[in-house]
Amino acid sequence: MRVTILEDRGLSLLVEWTQDERIYRAILPKGVVQDGEIDDEEAAKGIAYGLDYERLIAITVTPEQIAAALRARGYWTVEDLERNWGKVQRVFALAVYRDAAAMLSAARRSR
Repeated sequence: MRVTILEDRGLSLLVEWTQDERIYRAILPKGVVQDGEIDDEEAAKGIAYGLDYERLIAITVTPEQIAAALRARGYWTVEDLERNWGKVQRVFALAVYRDAAAMLSAARRSR
């Protein structure tokens, strides 16, 4: 598989690749990367780099909660959404704010 070398760390490399529409990063021994290519088995042996967001993220807000927030702000029609698109986006951002804060807390605990 093709990898991008992000950083040379002497005897090891920080590399990045995409597999099944997901981006991965890992630290690997320099010798396993040949001309920007690596075996899948070797990639799996690398030291994972970065947070496992899929494990840390839990979306708890419901569509009903977002709908209630939109209606409470007076957004009832397509025209309301179009006229207030920036504010509508903020409603969504505020709705998932608690989930984002919980993700950060979980990430800090995983150190």
